[in-house]
Amino acid sequence: MIVEDGEWDQPDLRVSGRLPHIVALTLAPLVGGVPNPVTGPGLTALAKVAGGRVRIEGDRKLARRLLRLLAIR
Repeated sequence: MIVEDGEWDQPDLRVSGRLPHIVALTLAPLVGGVPNPVTGPGLTALAKVAGGRVRIEGDRKLARRLLRLLAIR
C-alpha cells in the first residue's frame, strides 16, 4: 500500500508498506506526534519503521500530522 500527498512525480509525503504494518502506526499511542516507545504498540510500530517494513519519505512534520489524524482512539 502506498499513500502519497502532493504532485504525482514529487509527493510531499509518501508512506509505503503493507496495510497491517501501516495500521499498526494508527493504533499506537502517540507522544509528540510519533508512536510512544514506552508502550508495547508504540515500540512495535517504531520497530516496523526502523526495520523498513514501513517507509516514510518526505516532510516529517506532515507525517506527524498524518499520524495524529489517523490515530484511532
